[in-house]
Amino acid sequence: MREPTPIASTLAYWRAALAVAHRGDAARDDINAMQESRLTMQPECGFYRRRIVKDGPFVPVRFWLHQQIDRVTGELTEDERLRCQVNGQEIIGADNIEQQWVYCANHPISEAEFAFMCARADWAEEHAPNDPHAQPQLAIDWDTVPMNRFQQRRKR
Repeated sequence: MREPTPIASTLAYWRAALAVAHRGDAARDDINAMQESRLTMQPECGFYRRRIVKDGPFVPVRFWLHQQIDRVTGELTEDERLRCQVNGQEIIGADNIEQQWVYCANHPISEAEFAFMCARADWAEEHAPNDPHAQPQLAIDWDTVPMNRFQQRRKR
């Protein structure tokens, strides 16, 4: 019987990397050790971020295991395949997927942050075409990015 890989085990590495990343400066040695090992490892399922160009905004990256499962027997009907999505675009080919891993392995993010980054990019494309998140393939030019202006509350 060809059993599918349980979701919990496919996400185990990402959960551990996210926990280490959230521990902060106290875990710097652990993070450095993980970074050295990650670059030689196969891509791991989870949520990450990367830049498409130097000085560009971070974009969301997702790795997942595609599984075709027979509803009656619960067996795999075909081999599991690792899939990757970068900034909403699916990456095709194992070599291209492994190349994406090199750029994002050191940047695990939560699923909520992934969803926020996707929504922010969608909003920017529709409502603010000059926003860096609408054009992640371009480096951010800080001289042209509008600054937030906060209005002072009027005293009553």
